[in-house]
Amino acid sequence: MTSVAVHIRRGDFITRNLQRNGFAVASLGYLIRAMERFKKKDPNVFFVVASDDIKWARNHLTGIDVKFSVGLSAAEDFALLANCDHIIISSGSFGWWAAWLNGGMTIYYKGFPRKGSRLWSHTDIDQYYYPQWIGME
Repeated sequence: MTSVAVHIRRGDFITRNLQRNGFAVASLGYLIRAMERFKKKDPNVFFVVASDDIKWARNHLTGIDVKFSVGLSAAEDFALLANCDHIIISSGSFGWWAAWLNGGMTIYYKGFPRKGSRLWSHTDIDQYYYPQWIGME
């Protein structure tokens, strides 16, 4: 079986101030499309979700073969994400570093940072995301 880590950052990124500056939360549609991409490659894939809003993840990722990381420390979640076969990341440095260590296929959320925002103007996207990583929205 193939394991795919899914990191969903919401927490502080849903605040109006950070949103105004270009921080973006990955949409449910992005997460489902990214997961479906892996399911097409391997019907036996299973997903391991770590999030700072696990309640949201549980409420929205239904009907998919998903295991939710509950009760682990941030360090344990990080190790879990980094050690799956592949990874799907939303936004922020926690998921980025887990993807960097993961070594498998990485799918990242192309909506972060939001185009035209202050954060976008200070980010070199070609340097931030590796060329072999797959961007999706």
